[in-house]
Amino acid sequence: MGLAVMEKVIAIFPTDTTDLAMGQDTSVYVYVPWQIQKRGGLNLCIRGFEDKFSHAFEYIDFPESCADKLKISFTHDPAGAFHKDVNGLVLVGHTHCGQINLPFIGPIYMPSQSPEEAQCGLYKEKQRQVFVSSGVGTSVLPIRIMTQSQWDLITFN
Repeated sequence: MGLAVMEKVIAIFPTDTTDLAMGQDTSVYVYVPWQIQKRGGLNLCIRGFEDKFSHAFEYIDFPESCADKLKISFTHDPAGAFHKDVNGLVLVGHTHCGQINLPFIGPIYMPSQSPEEAQCGLYKEKQRQVFVSSGVGTSVLPIRIMTQSQWDLITFN
């Protein structure tokens, strides 16, 4: 595992792709307290929410100093993105985009109470945009059927 620290943003991520092949836990854990980041002239505010699926979700508002900045929220379960006060861009994981999908049926189980349309990929509505990555790991069973693993690169201009 690698550890990256940038001010108060801490991310732990796999540094060896053999972990992926061996079926080891390669989850990405990110602790993001709300704060202002300045990178390459981009004024950005980031906040993170705990997982709604495990009942640890707690809404945290952006500070007033974020009023005129790009705001990004992170949460594990897409259901957290649908709290009544959440708006803007929300980046999410958790569902593995179904992990096991059957032809003509779709995913056999989605561990989220988010709207079905917001459980994989990009979901847009007037109040929020939710991007759910399928990620690279698995949950419970170490297999994927008709669901591609992916790393996502999101660029802000």
